[in-house]
Amino acid sequence: MKSIIKNNPTILFFSLIAVVLIGFSACEKEMTIEPLTLEDYKTELSILVSSEKEIVQNTTNGYNVGEIFASDSVFEVITGDYLDSLIVAEDIIAKPDVTYEELFYANYAITAVGRRFNGEMFIADKRALNDLIGVCDTLRVHTPVGTASGEAPFLADSTFVVAISDAKIIRDDGANGEFGQAYKRLQRQVDAELDSLNTDFTIYKAAIN
Repeated sequence: MKSIIKNNPTILFFSLIAVVLIGFSACEKEMTIEPLTLEDYKTELSILVSSEKEIVQNTTNGYNVGEIFASDSVFEVITGDYLDSLIVAEDIIAKPDVTYEELFYANYAITAVGRRFNGEMFIADKRALNDLIGVCDTLRVHTPVGTASGEAPFLADSTFVVAISDAKIIRDDGANGEFGQAYKRLQRQVDAELDSLNTDFTIYKAAIN
């Protein structure tokens, strides 16, 4: 965009005019932004804390939208840390002599921990993919590799292993990773992987001797 403006005299000319006109307009009428009063800030922060606290308390361990899948201990850390910071923020807001500085600190604290919490929360429904992965794992574990009846050829088995592993990467993005660093899989990506694994599942079953 910078190079387009720089190399186009017409755009540059009108851009300069716009800047000058804005400057004149600002001189004619000063725009002032009223800062939030202490009470206004307390009210806004209190509403935010109350809303986030309800979300955390209702967050469950699973593969659906708005859920976080992790081991019990990791799930407790993810939700517990955020809930603790929100409770501390509530205590700060409730102080009769609370200051702006204390409110700023409370806001910063819940933002930092909240980013980790929201980074682990799924934005796509992965339940169907998780169910299919379980079916695929069960079939493969109970299907020997070989050339006899009821056995799967080596190539079919190794290909299916890769397919299942790829599906688990999509399913587990956001689970048990570095807090807040997980890539967010969109629903269309999850659905595409579900279709792909279904195809691989069908091919694998057909390859069994």
